[in-house]
Amino acid sequence: LVPEQAADGLGARGLRGTALVCGIDDSRPAEVAVDVAGWLSAQLDYRLHLMHAYAPVLPPLIMPAGAAPLPARDLEQEAREAAWSILERVQRRVDGQALLRLRPGPAAACLAAYADLFDAPLIVIGAPRRGPLASALGGSVAWRLTSRSTRPVMLVPEPRADG
Repeated sequence: LVPEQAADGLGARGLRGTALVCGIDDSRPAEVAVDVAGWLSAQLDYRLHLMHAYAPVLPPLIMPAGAAPLPARDLEQEAREAAWSILERVQRRVDGQALLRLRPGPAAACLAAYADLFDAPLIVIGAPRRGPLASALGGSVAWRLTSRSTRPVMLVPEPRADG
């Protein structure tokens, strides 16, 4: 594992254009995307960067009577630990051959900015099979990323339940 600040410095030290960025979360489509991104990075001899964006946690505004609120830094630490466990679990799918990255913020914005940092030729993400209404109501990282990124984005669909 490379510390976050050191990994950001890698982009400025000649590794630009050799990174394949794969956005992950705790979903089946993300696991399939990691499989595809791992295969592609091996074929192209690119370094695979697995990136997970998490929502920073704010302390609750309403607390039960007598409950002591957790400090914001403790809540943030819990969110980071949960996100790292996702990264570490998914990294096993590529035999540990990936740089793990964690960023707080909206997934599409974080992925686009990270890919720009490394001048990545491609961003790979899993795309759940949802209907247009569900995508419109719940928002879609895939839609936001493809409309925001200046880089090509590969959407890897989750396998169909019937096959």
